[in-house]
Amino acid sequence: MTDLETYENPLVASLALDPHHTPNLTVVTGFLGRSDDDVFKRLYLNADFCIWIDILKVMIVHFQQLGPDESGVRKDIVWIDRSRGDTANGHGGKFR
Repeated sequence: MTDLETYENPLVASLALDPHHTPNLTVVTGFLGRSDDDVFKRLYLNADFCIWIDILKVMIVHFQQLGPDESGVRKDIVWIDRSRGDTANGHGGKFR
């Protein structure tokens, strides 16, 4: 049995959240992969891989793979610390 006084969700513990300061996080889901620039990771926002954002690696504070959806595909969920950079540095793919 878990003691309520000492229990902390593993995600909260891994992010080392300070209970006195609300984190400046954005959470996005997609398919995490390499970017064409080594300081970024690319997150594809759809399974067609035609829409993506490039995220500075230093901004990613946690990521994990989600369970499969109804089609069996597993997405990634990524926690981004907005105070570590500018998400405007991202790129979007275009349908061609």
